[in-house]
Amino acid sequence: MCSCRPGYTKDSKDPTKCVDLNECTSSKTPVCEHNCTNTDGSFKCTCKPGYAVDSKDPKKCVDIDECTSSKSPVCEQICTNTVGNFTCSCKHGFVANSKNPTKCDARNDCSSSPCAHNCTDTEGGFVCSCAKGFVVNSKDVTKCDEIVPCKTLADIIFAMDASGSIGLDNYNIQLEYASRLVSQFNISKEAAQFGAVVFSTDVQELFDLNKYNNLKSIQQALLAAPYPGETTMLNLALEHIEEDKMFDVKSGGRPDSVKTVLILTDGKSTDPVKTEAAVKVLKSHHIKIICVGIGDAVSDSELSKIATTPDDVYKAENFESLGYVQEKIAKSLC
Repeated sequence: MCSCRPGYTKDSKDPTKCVDLNECTSSKTPVCEHNCTNTDGSFKCTCKPGYAVDSKDPKKCVDIDECTSSKSPVCEQICTNTVGNFTCSCKHGFVANSKNPTKCDARNDCSSSPCAHNCTDTEGGFVCSCAKGFVVNSKDVTKCDEIVPCKTLADIIFAMDASGSIGLDNYNIQLEYASRLVSQFNISKEAAQFGAVVFSTDVQELFDLNKYNNLKSIQQALLAAPYPGETTMLNLALEHIEEDKMFDVKSGGRPDSVKTVLILTDGKSTDPVKTEAAVKVLKSHHIKIICVGIGDAVSDSELSKIATTPDDVYKAENFESLGYVQEKIAKSLC
């Protein structure tokens, strides 16, 4: 009696011969989970796109995680694996490219004209700013209010962070912010006067209270401030203000003026112990301290200790949004 090897069957016309058995069609139940291809004396199982042959059972298919199995990212930003496929999505502030859904394009949030005056598109959002003579409304940042100059007798000294974490571009934004803030005051011996220092590994005095008596000169001096870009020795700035007697009469200070140090910083003090000591000295002389923390690297607890009261601490999400706290700070200084 003739018999056939596995994968073959007797020829119905000649029982002495064997013909290939098509396993893909001869079985009542599928031999492969997805696709079956007959071969000479055998068969081969393959899988649909998005699946791979199971290493433990070559007849079965398992889902491919395209998000992790590819050497290069299949999605530009966010990849989510699905059964037999994957989906790409974009981070906040981005939208899927209309021609290639695996890529993301920055969404231009300014295209809908959300700001009353000027709109700057940023990664993940936008920032509103105002034309000269106006300030961003503190309650609705898309609106602008006309500046009403403060006429209070005030002596104000900027202490501006010039550390390396800021970067030159953000440092210049900080200087521009300070120059805009000054524009909200009447500058004279009978109204507001300004002084300024910048601090990093060392401190540099930019000008005393009696150095400039007009807005243009103060703004030019602020915008020309050097950028050392090193550490955050805030204590040196506060110590210099006290030791150099920047609020004294010889430096332009007036006995009956409101005296304030306005600190702008994006991080923690390098020497918090010395900073705390310098703060105590200034406060003992009835000098008000206002802190503006920029970004998420600042220490809220440290700023609260430095400022005269917790209400004298202001936070800006980033340097671009400093204008959002300008009106509040100006009122606090006035």
